Amino acid sequence: MPYGKTDVFVNIPDDRLIDIIKIPSPTRLIDLREGLKNSAENPIGSERLSDLIKPAKNIVVAVQKPHCSTLLMDLVEALNGLLGSWGVKSDDIRVIFSGDVAQPHRKQGSDTLNAGSSHSYTASELVTLGNFEGHEVKINKVFMQADLKIAIGVFEPHYLTGYWGAPHTVAPGLLDLKMLEMLYKDALNKDYKDILTPDTSFEEVFRACDAAGLNFTINLFAERSGIIDIFSGDYKSAFREALKKYNERYRQKVNGHIDVVVAGVGGAPYDSTLPNLYQAVSNALKVIDQQGCVILASECENWLASKNLLDTLIKLRGGSASSGWSTGYLPEFPLAYLFMKAIEYADISIVSIMPHYYSKKALKFRPYRTLNHALQTAINRVNKQAKVLAVQDIYHTTFTRT
Repeated sequence: MPYGKTDVFVNIPDDRLIDIIKIPSPTRLIDLREGLKNSAENPIGSERLSDLIKPAKNIVVAVQKPHCSTLLMDLVEALNGLLGSWGVKSDDIRVIFSGDVAQPHRKQGSDTLNAGSSHSYTASELVTLGNFEGHEVKINKVFMQADLKIAIGVFEPHYLTGYWGAPHTVAPGLLDLKMLEMLYKDALNKDYKDILTPDTSFEEVFRACDAAGLNFTINLFAERSGIIDIFSGDYKSAFREALKKYNERYRQKVNGHIDVVVAGVGGAPYDSTLPNLYQAVSNALKVIDQQGCVILASECENWLASKNLLDTLIKLRGGSASSGWSTGYLPEFPLAYLFMKAIEYADISIVSIMPHYYSKKALKFRPYRTLNHALQTAINRVNKQAKVLAVQDIYHTTFTRT
């Protein structure tokens, strides 16, 4: 199983093993600059980016924060270089790092990177986008003032929206905090089983992108090994093509009774954060039988970045799970709530570098030093005939129960 920048191993008895699910090794990796230029000049459902920039006097690039700052800077610098090769001056390009929906107040990106700025929820930095389902929605002012609007995102599964890509960099990434709170409330008011299988029509996201005048999007597929593919063009067409290709590569059919899922979380940088850890949990819960066991190898190298989330979980353990809304929008509450519901649904164990204090007291996960120890304990806890599914990369893998 991938674990950080290395691998860990697990021995599964043959009479317990249902299947081993692996993502095929990529036939090739994409060179970022070459792939970006090719996709920009051969877009899906859109004019070429080189044609779109000709009448534009100022360009804004909204960037979803990927899982590692190196990839973020490479993305922005590659696009800046491409635009520069077409005669665009760097002073005419503004970069905005979209908000982190899991931790909205966490600073994104670097303010020193090509006039880059982090999305602000301050009222003076927002303008009205329109009314959605009776709610006034506001959006980043700088983004709306641009002549040409570009959005970049990593296409991957998401625990609330089903999937996430470049359009989500704008909506909800550049929207106001009240809108984000409303989106979370709508999602979390559902039964937990329904949260695990979200609506994937994306019509509200597309409607917001249309109202914002989003001109061009860039969706990337990336794994531990590197960039797999790039889908650029119209926000609807490029996203839908990315979704089709994603499912062709990553969606797996499973059937029958599954007592235990033992899985890696994609390795670095995918297994480094707690929001990504919950994404892996969410994917696992889609295939495990209720009250089954999930065992994850997730290094959680950057667990300290989510210390506020862990502290919030500890506080919520002593009170009502709905108390977070009563005192106003608590940024860490929605993800904390989802972690709390997950542990009611299944028994979850983890191999990570996160201190056992937080694994046990905040997440209520069972911490182990090895997958073998965790697996043997889980088999004994379920029953001697427990059936085990192994998934090499459960962060990227999505499932259909048949």
